[in-house]
Parts: sequence; C-alpha cells; structure tokens
Amino acid sequence: AANHFVRAAARGTEGNSTSGPEPKSQVEASRELERRRRLAHHPYLAKATKVQEFLVNAKAHVAAKEYSQAITHLTKASQVDPSHSEVKALLVEVRRSAELARSDSSYEHALEALTRGDDDLAIQALRVSVSANPLNFKAAHKISLLLEKRREVREAISFAQKAVDAVPEKVDLRLHLAHLLVEAGM
Repeated sequence: AANHFVRAAARGTEGNSTSGPEPKSQVEASRELERRRRLAHHPYLAKATKVQEFLVNAKAHVAAKEYSQAITHLTKASQVDPSHSEVKALLVEVRRSAELARSDSSYEHALEALTRGDDDLAIQALRVSVSANPLNFKAAHKISLLLEKRREVREAISFAQKAVDAVPEKVDLRLHLAHLLVEAGM
C-alpha cells in the first residue's frame, strides 16, 4: 500500500487536482473500522460508550413498557457515570412510570377481586395501588368504602383523606370524608 501523500502528489502531477480523495480499498476500510472499535473500548472513551449502550437498551425497554429491565440498565449506566444528566432524568421518569403502571395494575386486580366477592384481596390490592400512586383517588375512595363497611373507620378516614387530597374539587369525596369524621366523633 502506497503512502497517501505519494498518491496525492501523483494525482497532482497528472493535472487532476480537482478530484476528491481516492476511495478506500476494502482492506483500508476494514482497518479503519477495527481502529474505531478499539478506540471505542479505550479506557478513556469506554465510559461514554458503555453509558450510551445502557441508554439505548433502557429506551428500548421503556418503549416496550418493560420498566424493571429499563431501570436495571439505567442503574448500571448511573454506576458507570453518576453525573450523566440524561441517565438521571430518564431514571426518575422510568421509576415514576413503573409506579403508575403498578398502581393501575393493582387497581384492576382489586376490581376483579371485588367482582368475585373477595374483599380481603381487594383491600390488599387497593393498598398497593394507593401506596404506588397516592394520587390514585379512585383506589383511595374504594378502599375507604370497603373499610367503612368493615367498621374500620379510623383507617377509612385515612384513605378518604388521601382521596380528597388527590382531587380536592370532587364534592362527593369531601362528603364521604365528612360522613366518616362525624361517624368517628371527630
């Protein structure tokens, strides 16, 4: 393989000075590709490459709504580069999305349990739903009604208050809370 400078000088003497660089041969292209691969794994550059790999994998899992796998990849990325702002922001967003999905799923399980007449399982699922998403006023209200039916008024008040805090403009939630407070003598 002749030197690039020698080839350029030869082209210049032929009078063809306006043509661009000579196309690379197959061997040169493979060598350049190999150099880029080695450079990507160089200790100084490996950190950024690894973080980008984790980010790409995490985004693919988020698109598929596989939040636990996405959190795993983002956690690994944050261990490689704790100051990476995109990783931090995406990790917060994915954790929030995972909690919302868990809350919705638990609420659906609770409704299924209620249709089967299993109040105990419904109460457990509603507790999980409210703990995963305190703004899930439907779950908080539903568990408050179930606990009131069981005469567990103090705990029913707690969930009724969470429902009112989540959506203060809903009058029926406020009336239910007031009814529970009167019933408890507060």
